[in-house]
Amino acid sequence: MFAAKLDLSLASSGQAPAGGYGSTGASEVVTRLRERHGVFARPLGDLVYLMVTPTTRRGRCGALLRALREVLDGCLDELREAPGGLRATAKGDGCVV
Repeated sequence: MFAAKLDLSLASSGQAPAGGYGSTGASEVVTRLRERHGVFARPLGDLVYLMVTPTTRRGRCGALLRALREVLDGCLDELREAPGGLRATAKGDGCVV
């Protein structure tokens, strides 16, 4: 199992949306994974979960993580280009959106 936590913040109003399990921030990422890559993931608040079986090959796991990275990068690019939209930055090994 792999879980990615999304940290969402609004740049223009300074108000952060509800975090934790009350957040719906992961829903768009999960939708894009399914529509663009055929990957079924689970949202739980601001977390995205990818689950595989114990017999899933390493190459397939890598492909799933690359799909997640591509979707997150796409979201990040959109946020950076939006005038007065969300502020997004990359931080460490993870992506903070």
